[in-house]
Amino acid sequence: MSPTSPESPQSAHLEKLHAQLQADIKELQEKETNLRAHEEQLRQLLDQAAAVPSGLTQTPFSPPRTELDAEWEKFHRSRALLEAERRAMIDERLLYREQLADLRRHEEALKQREAWVARREKELEAKASASPFPPPPPKPAFHTAPLLLAKNLLRRRTA
Repeated sequence: MSPTSPESPQSAHLEKLHAQLQADIKELQEKETNLRAHEEQLRQLLDQAAAVPSGLTQTPFSPPRTELDAEWEKFHRSRALLEAERRAMIDERLLYREQLADLRRHEEALKQREAWVARREKELEAKASASPFPPPPPKPAFHTAPLLLAKNLLRRRTA
């Protein structure tokens, strides 16, 4: 059996591919003729549009001028709204970044203050533990001084 004999699987496959190519070429030719016909119709429409007197600017496929102007106005309004929203979002984002930076600075200041308070407490504890004498009693407050005076006077009379 030779490789080019009609019974070989390769030749059957080649014949199948050839038939498929022929079908594809025929389909492409049909599409080309359809496209040429469509192109001719478009050219005729363009010629008709060019033949319209200068006072008439509307083609059969274009909407009336007022509708077109209204649509453009709508487009410009929506575009302006979009731009305003974009600017507002940028402003909000910048404000958010500033607030975040302020918050981080405040957080850092609090951490430094906490560290200072912790150091100061350790210093005071070390100072208190190093002193052999007990700390003096706290001075009485202004509102408790008369009561302590009366208490001391009563103790002296009874003693």
